[in-house]
Amino acid sequence: MFSKAKPKQGPSPSTPPTTKPSGVPSIVSPELTIKGNLASSGDIQVDGTVEGDVEAANLTIGENGAVHGKVSARIVRICGRVAGEVHGGEVMLAASAHVYGDIVHDSLAIEAGADIEGHCRRRDNAANGAGDAKQAAGRNRGKSSAAAVAGQTETQAPAKLANGSAEAAQGQPESKPAE
Repeated sequence: MFSKAKPKQGPSPSTPPTTKPSGVPSIVSPELTIKGNLASSGDIQVDGTVEGDVEAANLTIGENGAVHGKVSARIVRICGRVAGEVHGGEVMLAASAHVYGDIVHDSLAIEAGADIEGHCRRRDNAANGAGDAKQAAGRNRGKSSAAAVAGQTETQAPAKLANGSAEAAQGQPESKPAE
């Protein structure tokens, strides 16, 4: 009649339930076009088109997927197209990737065949200004190599700087998409 059974231990009313990712990503299917921003604390897989910014814990853009906006995630895997900035802890570009914008990353992996039109730079977590000087030097190196890629010879590049200081000319972006 009276037993000493242990009471069931459940979450107390004052303790919020823990939410863990379900493991199933939110999917933008190939037939779907979204005009607006997406934000998720979980995973997002884009196989369709998103015209807006995308923010997630983990983001995968499939081969037929496209994002026209800023992309932010802890892990970003791009197999399709991105027209905008990419911010991520780990950024992976597959051979089929096309990125038109800057990539800011902690680690970057690029497969042979990936197409990038923009600058790639590592996040600077340094608290002092030493990292800023290194970044500025890296940007200036990138500008001169971009001139070589654009088909300018070494003799053509100084002619471009004849009307202004080299510092001012190198500090200006060569071509940025309208924001």
